[in-house]
Amino acid sequence: PCERTDWVSHTLVTCKVPAGFGASRNVSLWTEVTDAAVVYGALTYDTPVIRQVTPTHGPIVGGNATVLGVNFGGYPVAATGVSDGDKASTVTWVSDSALVATTPTDDGSSIDLSISLSGDDGHTQ
Repeated sequence: PCERTDWVSHTLVTCKVPAGFGASRNVSLWTEVTDAAVVYGALTYDTPVIRQVTPTHGPIVGGNATVLGVNFGGYPVAATGVSDGDKASTVTWVSDSALVATTPTDDGSSIDLSISLSGDDGHTQ
């Protein structure tokens, strides 16, 4: 739902959307005298972006890495991670700009980290 709405005229209503994530989200409008009007796929949030992972080196037995960026969602979301193709990482949502990933045991080589976000409504980014 909108955090705030302003009725500008009989043809224009503004809505302050809450923080979130996802693409092609539906927008609905209800009034006291009409059923909901829905515009399907009308809203797309900016894509999550990873800007920094620290530390850049860690022990081969695994550990924690802080993932900093933007657009991770404005409320606690489920986050999952995959390192090095198939080794799962536990990811904890901290804020719209921070996640903590517990990295798996590895052989000491470089690994790639991919993170997927999913909200209560099932949308995944």
